[in-house]
Amino acid sequence: PNHAPNSVLGKSKLVGTVIVQPLDSVRPNTWNPNRMTAAMKASLRDGLEKDGWLLSQSLLVWGTDEKGAAKNIIIDGEHRFMVARGLNYLEGPMVFLHGLSEPKAKALTIKMNNKRGEFVEEDLARLLIDIRADIHVDNLALEFGILDEDLAKLLVLEPSLAPPSEVVEDKGKKG
Repeated sequence: PNHAPNSVLGKSKLVGTVIVQPLDSVRPNTWNPNRMTAAMKASLRDGLEKDGWLLSQSLLVWGTDEKGAAKNIIIDGEHRFMVARGLNYLEGPMVFLHGLSEPKAKALTIKMNNKRGEFVEEDLARLLIDIRADIHVDNLALEFGILDEDLAKLLVLEPSLAPPSEVVEDKGKKG
């Protein structure tokens, strides 16, 4: 098969093109080692309902194998796929990769799941403190996908985490 050069790994610095396809045209893989808690799934569902499906969160799909046989198996985005189907989405954004062997498709699942970075707790706390007055949502934990107890710990306004303008001296103390 003759595929666009940007749909084959190693042929271009920018790989893939986002296209909108019916969700029924692809299927989950059988090897995904990534799991989501119920709270994470609820947050994902809430985000899809409120924000819509951002193109930057496209499904990554194994389009064809190295012999050109159609696969149409999700490499990355299985949770988005399942939640979107549960919300009756009929189509979603996808990037198809072609000419992959099965080991390469499986390796990409691991790579994509692992290369998202981790929060630095103090930086996350500062960011949450910075925006919390301007974010008007009923449930911050659901909005950000952070457990209530973890969010409560992050939002404890300690002088070391507060921006300089928010550090308030206790002038009522008598010594």
